[in-house]
Amino acid sequence: MIILFDLDGTMIDDRKNIIECFKETQRAFGLKEWSSREITEMIGLPLEKVFSAIAPLGEEMKTFYEKRYATKRRDKTLLIPGIERALSFLKGFKVGVVTSRSNRTAKALLSDLGLTLDPVVGSDGIKTKPSGEPIRKAMALAGESSAVYIGDTQIDAKSAENAGVDFIGVSWGIDGKNLRCSRLAESADELISLIKETLGLRKTIKQGAEAKLYEDTFLGRRCVVKERSSKGYREKNFDRALRAHRTREEAKLIHEAGICGVNVPRIYDVTEDSIVMEFIEGRRAKEVFEERDDKELCTEIGRAAGRLHSNDIIHGDITTSNIILHENRVYFIDFGLGEKSSEIEKKGVDLHVLAEALKAVGKEKLFDHVMEGYRSTYDEAEEVIKRIEEISKRGRYAD
Repeated sequence: MIILFDLDGTMIDDRKNIIECFKETQRAFGLKEWSSREITEMIGLPLEKVFSAIAPLGEEMKTFYEKRYATKRRDKTLLIPGIERALSFLKGFKVGVVTSRSNRTAKALLSDLGLTLDPVVGSDGIKTKPSGEPIRKAMALAGESSAVYIGDTQIDAKSAENAGVDFIGVSWGIDGKNLRCSRLAESADELISLIKETLGLRKTIKQGAEAKLYEDTFLGRRCVVKERSSKGYREKNFDRALRAHRTREEAKLIHEAGICGVNVPRIYDVTEDSIVMEFIEGRRAKEVFEERDDKELCTEIGRAAGRLHSNDIIHGDITTSNIILHENRVYFIDFGLGEKSSEIEKKGVDLHVLAEALKAVGKEKLFDHVMEGYRSTYDEAEEVIKRIEEISKRGRYAD
């Protein structure tokens, strides 16, 4: 398989150069200048098509534009933040570029940025995007029968569709906000994750409402990556800030839980929207309870919950699916709904969730053993237990 990138908006930000040179060309040929927005909307289309559509001297305008562009190119062309990291990850894989620019200009841009990618397929002598021909040509030059194309516009998505290859969209480009595709990266980390998934380098464990869990490796160690998904209905900057905040807070809770003596996965790395942590090999408590009444396991779960609450850590979702038994030790996972709080009500709700989880597998009588362990590690256990009873009564009244 070969990984193919679009150039403008996906790998590089060259809008300032393009807008300046386009306006200079229009002035030189006595044409009315387009607005910066109008020029931005045509980025990604072949120059000869754009100039031929607005004036009879399309070829002459193209030549003039390219000469002006060549004088400005080196100083103002920027590599999109994070792309260098994505390319570093892809070392050892075949990586190329498919663009609507000419081959010469595209190769010169990549050279200016210190990038050596092969093949580079431009608009010379072939049908241009949204035709699938440029992508198919790149695949043929690389000797590959499969590819994934990464781009930032609907034209890129259509080109991938016409070529019969996978497509990954990026939101930071020219038309990223309006891009309609099943896989859209909001950051370089998300792009790397999607590429890994495409290459079969990571296995999806679970797709939740807020995050995806992957099995991966980190520095040679088996790990789990929890990656918070972007939400298209949220404003872009708010969405990014919210995911970053929730990721940081969950990582802090896991770390604090470990300090207070609760077995949790070790954290290897934290990025803006993901946590890379130890893979805990074992069985979920739910699976154990389906086989037997494990009173000792319940007592250990209670002790761990007591240690959390003694340090005002609310797990937020203590269910039998979020507890793993590994080498006879109880591990708590998934603190995504957790928080710091000294409120008795929240601690009561925390344990009420566990009581309901045990009830769901027909093991409600085992909750007494959970409370036995809880009392042994939390001095204010009795107050919380009374609150659990109140919470249970509320539920019965609501029914």
